Amino acid sequence: MKKENNKATLKWIYARTKRFLPAVAVTSLISAFTAVSYVLLALITKRVLDIATKDAAGSLAAAGTALFAVIAVQVILSACQSLLNAYVNGKLTLSLRSYLFTLICRKRYSQISRYHSGDILNRLTSDVDVVVSSSVSIIPSVVSTVAKITAG
Repeated sequence: MKKENNKATLKWIYARTKRFLPAVAVTSLISAFTAVSYVLLALITKRVLDIATKDAAGSLAAAGTALFAVIAVQVILSACQSLLNAYVNGKLTLSLRSYLFTLICRKRYSQISRYHSGDILNRLTSDVDVVVSSSVSIIPSVVSTVAKITAG
């Protein structure tokens, strides 16, 4: 019974969030690129240190420029990811709350009066926030972790 309930819940969440999947996919790609850039940053930093201590031959200026470029790319990727996350979080939160509020408004008063108004408000705020943050963050986190493992 509980397994069927979980499956129904996941189907409901998917039905309400599927139009935001392209944005989540873009966020996932940005997360993957960011993860790979951290691995690249570690390798370039090692190269800079090796050149500085004369353990490796090469141009310190070129390695330093590469290090600066990777850091700049990380800053840009991080800003893009934060912007996209805020946008998707806001839109999805508004969409879910609007949908639930519409459902509540279409109910008869006798059906709604059984529930405390605080409980209904809690469902519209904190529960929606949990669904949104989970929906928007789980997939990019998994992609980022896989990218780190693969690149590292």
